[in-house]
Amino acid sequence: MKKKIFGIGIVLMLFMTTTLSFASMNNNPPVIEEAHYDATSNTVWCTPIDEDGDQCRVGVDWDSDTGSVDFWSQYRDSGEEHSIYPVPAGCHEFSVIVQDDNGAESEWFAIKSKTKQFSFESILIDFLEKHSNWFPILRYLLEI
Repeated sequence: MKKKIFGIGIVLMLFMTTTLSFASMNNNPPVIEEAHYDATSNTVWCTPIDEDGDQCRVGVDWDSDTGSVDFWSQYRDSGEEHSIYPVPAGCHEFSVIVQDDNGAESEWFAIKSKTKQFSFESILIDFLEKHSNWFPILRYLLEI
Protein backbone atom coordinates (compact mmCIF):
# COMPACT_ATOMS: atom_id res chain seq x y z
CA MET A 1 0.00 0.00 0.00
CA LYS A 2 2.81 2.41 0.87
CA LYS A 3 4.54 1.58 -2.42
CA LYS A 4 1.35 2.42 -4.38
CA ILE A 5 0.91 5.76 -2.64
CA PHE A 6 4.61 6.54 -3.13
CA GLY A 7 4.37 5.58 -6.81
CA ILE A 8 1.25 7.67 -7.34
CA GLY A 9 2.98 10.59 -5.61
CA ILE A 10 5.98 10.34 -7.96
CA VAL A 11 3.73 10.15 -11.02
CA LEU A 12 1.77 13.22 -9.85
CA MET A 13 5.00 15.16 -9.21
CA LEU A 14 6.33 14.30 -12.68
CA PHE A 15 3.01 15.25 -14.26
CA MET A 16 2.87 18.59 -12.46
CA THR A 17 6.52 19.40 -13.25
CA THR A 18 6.02 18.56 -16.92
CA THR A 19 2.79 20.56 -17.09
CA LEU A 20 4.34 23.61 -15.43
CA SER A 21 7.42 23.43 -17.66
CA PHE A 22 5.26 23.10 -20.76
CA ALA A 23 3.08 26.03 -19.70
CA SER A 24 6.05 28.32 -19.08
CA MET A 25 7.65 27.36 -22.41
CA ASN A 26 4.52 28.50 -24.26
CA ASN A 27 4.12 31.76 -22.34
CA ASN A 28 4.44 34.71 -24.71
CA PRO A 29 5.60 38.03 -23.25
CA PRO A 30 3.10 40.87 -23.18
CA VAL A 31 3.54 43.96 -25.33
CA ILE A 32 2.85 47.61 -24.63
CA GLU A 33 0.14 48.69 -27.06
CA GLU A 34 0.21 52.29 -25.86
CA ALA A 35 1.91 54.31 -23.13
CA HIS A 36 1.94 58.05 -22.58
CA TYR A 37 2.10 60.79 -19.97
CA ASP A 38 -0.81 63.15 -19.38
CA ALA A 39 0.42 66.43 -17.88
CA THR A 40 -3.08 67.61 -16.96
CA SER A 41 -3.68 64.71 -14.58
CA ASN A 42 0.04 64.05 -13.90
CA THR A 43 -0.59 60.41 -14.81
CA VAL A 44 1.18 57.71 -16.79
CA TRP A 45 -1.25 55.66 -18.90
CA CYS A 46 -0.29 52.24 -20.26
CA THR A 47 -2.25 49.56 -22.13
CA PRO A 48 -0.63 46.11 -22.13
CA ILE A 49 -1.70 43.31 -24.45
CA ASP A 50 -0.92 39.67 -23.70
CA GLU A 51 -1.31 37.21 -26.55
CA ASP A 52 -2.05 34.41 -24.07
CA GLY A 53 -4.76 36.44 -22.31
CA ASP A 54 -2.78 36.52 -19.06
CA GLN A 55 -3.33 39.28 -16.55
CA CYS A 56 -0.66 41.99 -16.65
CA ARG A 57 0.86 44.59 -14.39
CA VAL A 58 2.86 47.68 -15.27
CA GLY A 59 6.20 48.57 -13.71
CA VAL A 60 7.71 52.05 -13.76
CA ASP A 61 11.36 53.06 -13.50
CA TRP A 62 11.22 56.72 -12.47
CA ASP A 63 14.97 57.20 -13.04
CA SER A 64 14.82 55.73 -16.56
CA ASP A 65 18.47 54.82 -16.28
CA THR A 66 18.64 51.96 -13.82
CA GLY A 67 16.37 49.44 -15.54
CA SER A 68 14.85 48.45 -12.22
CA VAL A 69 11.20 48.80 -11.31
CA ASP A 70 10.42 51.44 -8.69
CA PHE A 71 6.64 50.81 -8.66
CA TRP A 72 4.34 47.97 -9.81
CA SER A 73 0.63 48.41 -10.54
CA GLN A 74 -1.93 45.74 -9.67
CA TYR A 75 -2.58 42.88 -12.12
CA ARG A 76 -5.41 43.56 -14.57
CA ASP A 77 -6.84 41.82 -17.61
CA SER A 78 -4.95 42.05 -20.89
CA GLY A 79 -6.01 45.13 -22.84
CA GLU A 80 -7.22 47.00 -19.76
CA GLU A 81 -5.66 50.44 -19.35
CA HIS A 82 -3.47 51.07 -16.30
CA SER A 83 -3.05 54.50 -14.73
CA ILE A 84 -0.12 55.32 -12.50
CA TYR A 85 -0.22 58.59 -10.59
CA PRO A 86 1.06 60.88 -9.34
CA VAL A 87 4.28 61.14 -11.27
CA PRO A 88 6.94 62.26 -8.77
CA ALA A 89 8.06 65.89 -9.06
CA GLY A 90 11.12 66.36 -11.23
CA CYS A 91 10.56 63.22 -13.34
CA HIS A 92 10.83 64.17 -16.99
CA GLU A 93 11.95 60.85 -18.46
CA PHE A 94 10.83 57.47 -17.20
CA SER A 95 10.30 53.96 -18.54
CA VAL A 96 7.58 51.35 -18.23
CA ILE A 97 7.65 47.58 -18.54
CA VAL A 98 4.81 45.06 -18.50
CA GLN A 99 4.86 41.67 -16.79
CA ASP A 100 2.21 38.96 -17.11
CA ASP A 101 1.11 36.77 -14.21
CA ASN A 102 3.42 33.99 -15.46
CA GLY A 103 6.51 36.22 -15.19
CA ALA A 104 7.09 37.03 -18.88
CA GLU A 105 8.12 40.65 -19.46
CA SER A 106 7.88 43.12 -22.33
CA GLU A 107 10.69 45.36 -23.50
CA TRP A 108 11.21 48.67 -21.69
CA PHE A 109 9.26 51.59 -23.17
CA ALA A 110 10.65 55.10 -22.63
CA ILE A 111 8.29 58.01 -21.95
CA LYS A 112 9.14 61.70 -21.81
CA SER A 113 6.88 64.12 -20.06
CA LYS A 114 6.03 67.19 -22.03
CA THR A 115 7.07 69.42 -19.16
CA LYS A 116 9.66 71.91 -20.32
CA GLN A 117 12.60 72.42 -18.01
CA PHE A 118 13.17 76.12 -17.57
CA SER A 119 16.44 77.84 -16.88
CA PHE A 120 17.29 81.50 -16.57
CA GLU A 121 19.15 81.41 -19.89
CA SER A 122 16.25 79.86 -21.81
CA ILE A 123 13.80 82.41 -20.38
CA LEU A 124 16.10 85.32 -21.22
CA ILE A 125 16.76 84.10 -24.77
CA ASP A 126 13.03 83.50 -25.38
CA PHE A 127 12.24 86.99 -24.12
CA LEU A 128 14.92 88.66 -26.22
CA GLU A 129 13.91 86.77 -29.35
CA LYS A 130 10.26 87.72 -28.92
CA HIS A 131 10.98 91.37 -28.10
CA SER A 132 14.09 92.12 -30.11
CA ASN A 133 12.40 95.21 -31.57
CA TRP A 134 12.56 96.79 -28.10
CA PHE A 135 16.35 96.63 -28.18
CA PRO A 136 17.69 97.88 -31.55
CA ILE A 137 21.30 97.06 -30.66
CA LEU A 138 20.40 93.48 -29.72
CA ARG A 139 18.34 93.12 -32.89
CA TYR A 140 21.37 94.22 -34.88
CA LEU A 141 23.61 91.76 -32.99
CA LEU A 142 21.17 88.89 -33.36
CA GLU A 143 20.90 89.43 -37.10
CA ILE A 144 24.67 89.17 -37.61
